[in-house]
Amino acid sequence: MKPALPAAVVISFGLMYSPVGAQNLYESCAYDISYHCAEVKPGDGRIASCLYTHTATLTDACYAATDGVSRLMETFFDRLGTLKEVCTQDVATHCASEEIGDGRILQCLSDTKAISKNCSASLSSVGLTPAE
Repeated sequence: MKPALPAAVVISFGLMYSPVGAQNLYESCAYDISYHCAEVKPGDGRIASCLYTHTATLTDACYAATDGVSRLMETFFDRLGTLKEVCTQDVATHCASEEIGDGRILQCLSDTKAISKNCSASLSSVGLTPAE
């Protein structure tokens, strides 16, 4: 079973950036990537995530190029926070035996047919399709 969270993040970035948009990001942020993220392995949104953590110190060009990613990530993390609150009981009931990390709890919730309607809606808000 593939981890759910990285897939959701990749899907979210895919909605925001086409290959041309990603190329623009790399061109606009070349200095920032080499300065802040040189040790980060590209892929699965890791470079964008690294840049996001350094938002306050990005060059103007990079800040402008990553503004949409920053807004997207803030929305995504807000929705994850809501999901955590809304799905606490569902996790305790259906996914307590799952190891934490790599999206395993989210995958468990997504695979479970008997989760609450609110938890199901919250899963959908982060790009995961709940089992039916």
